[in-house]
Amino acid sequence: MKRVRITLSVSRQEYRPEAPLEVGCADCGASLEVHQPDMSLPERLLGTCEQCGAWYLVVCRASRLDVVIMRMPEDAAIDQAAERLRLDVSANASQDMGESPATNLEE
Repeated sequence: MKRVRITLSVSRQEYRPEAPLEVGCADCGASLEVHQPDMSLPERLLGTCEQCGAWYLVVCRASRLDVVIMRMPEDAAIDQAAERLRLDVSANASQDMGESPATNLEE
């Protein structure tokens, strides 16, 4: 698996275990619908905004009394990362065959 860098927007809010978790969308301000996709990781939640469609990774850190909210990348950022991977794989394959990457891209 290759690694690519994608910039994520991150925010933090106070965590109060005695109160219901309420997280707002950074894009439109609507309340997020919070989902628990993996019961073995109760501190990791998925937040979705029904208003604008944004997705978030919501990590509740009870030991630090905070919640970290990370906005998942939009489709354009994912497409750019996939394109970088495609070009990288193509360049590596041509180098393995003794070709220069420029020759491969011109074909």
